[in-house]
Amino acid sequence: MNNELTSNRQALPKVLLVDDDPSSLFTFIAFLNGYCNVDTADNGVDAFKKMQSNHYNMVFIDIMMPQMDGLTTIKKIRAWEESDRNIKRTPIAVLTAMAFKEDKDASYCAGCDLYLTKPIERKLLLDSLHDYADCKIQISNNLEQVKGGMEKHVYDDEGNLLLNKPYIQKLVASLSPDKLFYVVDSFKSSGTSMVQQIERFAASKNMEGLIEVSHRMKGMAIHLGLEKLAGQVADIQQYAMNGDNKLIDLLVVELKPGFESSLDALNKLIFSINSSS
Repeated sequence: MNNELTSNRQALPKVLLVDDDPSSLFTFIAFLNGYCNVDTADNGVDAFKKMQSNHYNMVFIDIMMPQMDGLTTIKKIRAWEESDRNIKRTPIAVLTAMAFKEDKDASYCAGCDLYLTKPIERKLLLDSLHDYADCKIQISNNLEQVKGGMEKHVYDDEGNLLLNKPYIQKLVASLSPDKLFYVVDSFKSSGTSMVQQIERFAASKNMEGLIEVSHRMKGMAIHLGLEKLAGQVADIQQYAMNGDNKLIDLLVVELKPGFESSLDALNKLIFSINSSS
């Protein structure tokens, strides 16, 4: 029996997942569980080293990462593949919170095959693996069966979009309760730290630090369906890029209560979805 399980595991496609956000890595690994073997890296340098010593059926990679960003990593991988005709070209999909056309164009120019913007649902991730990897997989028709049916988004008292409820319903359906708890708890911890970093960077007028941390927090918020919070940190990122200190100071004051209220609303929604089953 054990030999059979080992054989089945070895027959699965092998995927390299590259992202510097631990909660994103954890969620995507859970999404792919049972459909492929997953190897991970949290920066482009380690990802490139792993590419040189392993064969992967597909690579999923974030853009904004420490040490070496995703686009530079893709360019290095493509140059390495082209340097030796014996190296087979590996399909690469970008996973990112950057939704602008210029980012998409730059990714394809770097050599990616597919550009996916967060939040990324489980079925889309598996469909991408099925369509682009050279080893086809059988995808269940019962993926992401939501509890209680699909419902509308959640808005705050002022009518602003607070939570992406349909996406969160699918996230709840895709992850076991303990894994979902880990993802949310991880975001609570890292998000609290990032709010503090943003406050410090804003006070010291460190625009480069603001841009980096706000982008990371935006991606994590989108990943959990926290639409309002994602918009808040996206505005901070944009104004930091523009060097607009006055507006940044106003936005940063609202960030901590926005983070706390979004997290509270998320926990209540998850509890409500699970209670409806």
